[in-house]
Amino acid sequence: MTSTLAHNVEKQLNFSSSHIDAKYIENVRNYNINNETIVVNPHMWDVFVGEPVRNIIPAFSSTILCVASSDLFVGRTSVQSGQQL
Repeated sequence: MTSTLAHNVEKQLNFSSSHIDAKYIENVRNYNINNETIVVNPHMWDVFVGEPVRNIIPAFSSTILCVASSDLFVGRTSVQSGQQL
């Protein structure tokens, strides 16, 4: 079965400001991040973080992805600038 939903549909959240860029992204596929980012998984299934460090974000949880080298920090998953989520 093929999905007909658009990928990476961004919705700005009400608490966004000049200090916090808060978005809800639907149907995520190959979404690039370029800054330290808090990622929340509100779904009942795991989501996968792309390379260079392959990892998951468990259902109903969150993590901080930091743009850095391929080092893995405690409580954080490192991804290189421009890598896909």
